[in-house]
Amino acid sequence: MLLVLLSLAALCWSAMLGEPTIQCGSETGLSPEWMVQHNLTPGDLRDLRVELAKTSAATEDYSILMNISWILRADASIRLLKATKICVTGKNNFQSYACVRCNYTKAFQSQTRPSGGKWTFSYVGFPVELSTLYLIGAHNIPNANMNEDSPSLSVNFTSPGCLDHIMKYKKKCIKAGSLWDPNITACKKNEKMVEVNFTTSSLGNRYTVLIQQSTRIWFSQVFENKTKRTSTAILVTEESEGAVVQVSLMRCFGEGRDSKRLFHRFVSFFTG
Repeated sequence: MLLVLLSLAALCWSAMLGEPTIQCGSETGLSPEWMVQHNLTPGDLRDLRVELAKTSAATEDYSILMNISWILRADASIRLLKATKICVTGKNNFQSYACVRCNYTKAFQSQTRPSGGKWTFSYVGFPVELSTLYLIGAHNIPNANMNEDSPSLSVNFTSPGCLDHIMKYKKKCIKAGSLWDPNITACKKNEKMVEVNFTTSSLGNRYTVLIQQSTRIWFSQVFENKTKRTSTAILVTEESEGAVVQVSLMRCFGEGRDSKRLFHRFVSFFTG
């Protein structure tokens, strides 16, 4: 989010100074410049980076997008640069493909910003799915002519799962309990008993509470389908000082109590 704000600030500052900015739109097919012979074409990009960005249109309605930033190479060919095209291929259960073309609003008159530093731009778009491999490729326009070297830059980006501090806001993750905060506390009632207190969630109805010290594990199960503060006492057979308390959220289905772990997440804390 900080990078998005900085990018917006840089865009506003560039506009105030009369520097080139970008206007981006979808362009999945070939660029028109492919059909034209060019005597000279711009070089490739100097750098290409990808990060996650969280946007919110309404309360608890978040979109996770790519924040793609690039740096232009500081050489004389920048005067020929008209646009940069970015294409993203996603590979998971099915393959996705989309491209945007970012036109520069003015011709470049210098190899670096008059205000200082290299020319840097960013585009926020392309929805991100969980645990997906993406190939992001970018090239400058006009493109190289047919049978000539076509400079381009590409990076791989693998999106994280629900444990990530940004991805946890995806609706699928929220439904799985990614925002659940059990607020665990634990105290020793005596040498053989540890009481664990935590807050349950309406998303689940079964909780496994573990106390682990080295290779020794003691556990208890709690069944609750409402959000409330609850506790469980666990009998420990040995000294538990310095043990780790873990709570996992699950949901049971049917009378046989078949269960599915909604969110593979443990909250740890040291007793004693």
